[in-house]
Amino acid sequence: MKSLAALAVLAVATIGSAGAATIQYNTTGSTFVSSGTSTLTVVSGTNTLTLAFNALTNSSVTVPSGISYGFLDVSYTGAAGVTITVPAFQLNLHVNNVTDGKTGIFAVTSAGGTVSAAQDTVVVSFAPIPLIVGSASFTANSPLNLVSDATLAGQTSFQGGVNLIGAPEPGTMFLLGAGLLGIGFTARKKFANRS
Repeated sequence: MKSLAALAVLAVATIGSAGAATIQYNTTGSTFVSSGTSTLTVVSGTNTLTLAFNALTNSSVTVPSGISYGFLDVSYTGAAGVTITVPAFQLNLHVNNVTDGKTGIFAVTSAGGTVSAAQDTVVVSFAPIPLIVGSASFTANSPLNLVSDATLAGQTSFQGGVNLIGAPEPGTMFLLGAGLLGIGFTARKKFANRS
């Protein structure tokens, strides 16, 4: 009888633990490889194009969830109607899992391209996908075109998702708990018939 009670408590605890979890993360410390800072500047004559990564400070989300990693700000100074060639680059996007005290890095790379008021051919890709950081799995929407508008200033939002590694669905936990209860009741009946 004591084992049945222990089994029932385990089943209820298992079902109760199937609720949603919260994770806290940020992307501070992200830098371009070539500059060692969060800013990359391309100069063409008297024209300047700046890519600046705006990191996300601490954010808490219930998992699974869609998330933001921050955004890449494209700004331009110089003559109107100019096309600027952007060389290949890499942004090391630090994903800091504050909950677990772990950090992982997305390599956000681009083969380069051109940016003008009318068109932007710069595409970035994230690797690895998924990025495992502590107990969390981070994904990214990739590849992604950079955004520029009529004034050559635009923001590209880096989006993705996060989930816990091996986080079971609540329905699965319910079935496991119900199965354990069933086993307990069957064992109780079997032992009761022996007496």
